[in-house]
Amino acid sequence: MPQYEYVTREIGVPVCTLTAADCEELLRGRRAAELPQWVPLNGRRAEFQVPELPDDNVVLQVPLPNGKKLEVPLPERCKEGDTLCLLQRQDDTWKVVPKKHRFSFVVPPCCSGDVLRLKPTDHLELNFAVPENVEAFNVVTLQADADGAWNFQQCAVLPPETEPLPLPEWTSGQYQAILDALKSKGYLDRLCPDESGVLNVGVPFCGHFHEYITLGNFLVKHRLEMPGVQEFSIFGMELFDDYVRDWALAQRWLWRQHQISCCIEAGDLAQDPTPKAQWVIGIHPEVTKGGPWFRIIGSLLHSCRGLCCFATFYEEEKDTLLNMIDMYKVECASVDAFENPFYAANELGCHPAMRFIVVVDQSC
Repeated sequence: MPQYEYVTREIGVPVCTLTAADCEELLRGRRAAELPQWVPLNGRRAEFQVPELPDDNVVLQVPLPNGKKLEVPLPERCKEGDTLCLLQRQDDTWKVVPKKHRFSFVVPPCCSGDVLRLKPTDHLELNFAVPENVEAFNVVTLQADADGAWNFQQCAVLPPETEPLPLPEWTSGQYQAILDALKSKGYLDRLCPDESGVLNVGVPFCGHFHEYITLGNFLVKHRLEMPGVQEFSIFGMELFDDYVRDWALAQRWLWRQHQISCCIEAGDLAQDPTPKAQWVIGIHPEVTKGGPWFRIIGSLLHSCRGLCCFATFYEEEKDTLLNMIDMYKVECASVDAFENPFYAANELGCHPAMRFIVVVDQSC
């Protein structure tokens, strides 16, 4: 069975607050619905190889057929020799993505012989017939060969559910306090499901998604306080699939314990739209990094016609987030920012996780 390792990364402490003036010029004055990731592709595409680079923080200039040059910031983890794909949108902007040669996914609840519809890239859809020895919540990896054909590479099996699931303390501390605060403030009453009675919950930039047990238990416990809600569906997105094993564990537990469907995918929130949701819960958006975060926050607000809840560590992040929300929220939306009640009885420390809670109510 393939072995997995947890992946961590360093996060810098912000030193300044960003405003609309820090947004890239292309996005200034645009409403959330007009952000590039919501504009359909027109079918035009091109590929090129990344040349030798002096360092990682570069902007490439790519000549276009019309004589103009497209400035392309190098995507994260992209290196010399990698292939980048340019996909044109209907508003003549370009989506820039690394060419995929590998695609991993968690098998949903299904039976052998069922055909799954997969989309490893923007321009390719695959039919995957589930083999007899592949079960729900296994992690399947496909690999593209030199000719572009996708082949089965491996299937990873999760450990038995009888093994303990060690989870970070913040899931039952700061995160639980966020959910309880939303309940005490009456926000659950404003959550309305879709026409099928499903409350769609978005968990963007979800990392490992360690909070799945806390969230799942909370949803089921308080379902009757959410008018019209019959069932729940959770959708998450993270830039890379480093945490796919953790996503599989979460999906298995949520389905078997509460019959909550959950799907988490690797994708770029600054490039790809997210499914419509009635409740979005975003933990630590790194908004003070600027750049793509204007697109990400705007897109999340556009995807949610209910509650958008964010939790930040630092005051500069909270203030930057409020500035971005002001740019993209619907006109009738109400915005509330308050300190996490968890810290009323606990020390802040140097890096207080989820200290500030920001709620955008767009259920109007």
